[in-house]
Amino acid sequence: VPNPTADASTDRDSSAASPAGRPRTAIPRPVVPTEFLQPETDEGLERRRWRWIVARALALPEDHPAFASCFEALWTHFGRPEAWRVFDDVALGLTKLDRTGYALAAASNFDRRLHAVRRGLPELAPLRTVFTSTDLGVRKPSGDFFHRLCRRLRCPPQRVAYVGDDPRDDVAPARRIGMPVIWLDRRPPAAASPAPAAFVPRIPALADTGAPRFPSLTLFVESLG
Repeated sequence: VPNPTADASTDRDSSAASPAGRPRTAIPRPVVPTEFLQPETDEGLERRRWRWIVARALALPEDHPAFASCFEALWTHFGRPEAWRVFDDVALGLTKLDRTGYALAAASNFDRRLHAVRRGLPELAPLRTVFTSTDLGVRKPSGDFFHRLCRRLRCPPQRVAYVGDDPRDDVAPARRIGMPVIWLDRRPPAAASPAPAAFVPRIPALADTGAPRFPSLTLFVESLG
């Protein structure tokens, strides 16, 4: 997750906020460009997608004189390890899993900035490799994401245990191609609903459950931080 203590401040026009006591005006949802809705992706497309997202978050047109420098600052900031923090159970959990002999990897819809982020976070040291959507050329929840992931790991889907925190984007598509799936459900018990798969609330529990042995354990990286 983004580190709230890391400085990535930008100037915003405070007049965009509704004055106290005045009802807010409903803002229509922007129409997402078709290219951003396709599963296929690459570094250029991801950068364009994030430009589009940031422009709407800041309510600035992309041709605004201040936008280019603002976007570059944000893009660079979130490519640095110090901009991110991992959940407090991750270091212990990955260490325990690594000691059991699993080959640990992570997969994410993030772009290749994630490689530098992973190298700079000591908690993620047990991960042998990371696969981003731009490495694989496709985004979740496309089944191709998971097929290509297994090919990169040189394992059939049945031999790669997949741990993810999103029932729609992780659990369902991984299960459809035959991967054993474990849902990492970090929600408080009061928010729990019927589980779409075997689930654990924290990473260390994966090593404590006596799960079947697999040569590779792939953890969707957004589950970690």
